[in-house]
Amino acid sequence: MRFEKVSLREVNTFILGRFFILALIATHINYKAIEKGIAGKSNKRRGVI
Repeated sequence: MRFEKVSLREVNTFILGRFFILALIATHINYKAIEKGIAGKSNKRRGVI
């Protein structure tokens, strides 16, 4: 198996891009969970305001 030469910049960009996308997805899921009221302590004081 022969690998194509890839610059370090391309590899870093790819990894950072993946990380950014995963962070966006995680944030979205967390926001939806809080909205539905299934995420732990963050919404226990909803009625207090």
